[in-house]
Amino acid sequence: MIIHMDENVLSHYGVKGMRWGFSRGKSKADFKRQAKDAKERNKRKSVAKGRRTLSDKDLDSYISRLQKEKQLKSLTAADTAPGKTVAKQILGESGKNVLRTVITGVGIYAVRAALQKNFDPKEAAAALKPKK
Repeated sequence: MIIHMDENVLSHYGVKGMRWGFSRGKSKADFKRQAKDAKERNKRKSVAKGRRTLSDKDLDSYISRLQKEKQLKSLTAADTAPGKTVAKQILGESGKNVLRTVITGVGIYAVRAALQKNFDPKEAAAALKPKK
């Protein structure tokens, strides 16, 4: 957008047909899809809130639908975004390893502190540091 100001004239050169709230990169179909997705999420929220009033048949149909969607997403994730899938696996494994290390260190320190009947937070932190 360019604004040109003279002494007596204010001119605006925008994008012809551009509407407020719409970005240039997205089409109306994208916005309609987003609105449809939001409507579906809101419907699921209302179903979840009123789940106690649903009949068994309705509840079974919702559960079946959600399970099928989840299964489809997990089956197609590796094909549609292989890099994301690998990154998720690596981060998950490294997180588990860090957690195992911390839990082991805490356990060892807790046993030692219980046997010696003393607890020092600084010593506990030092016990958790990785040994090089």
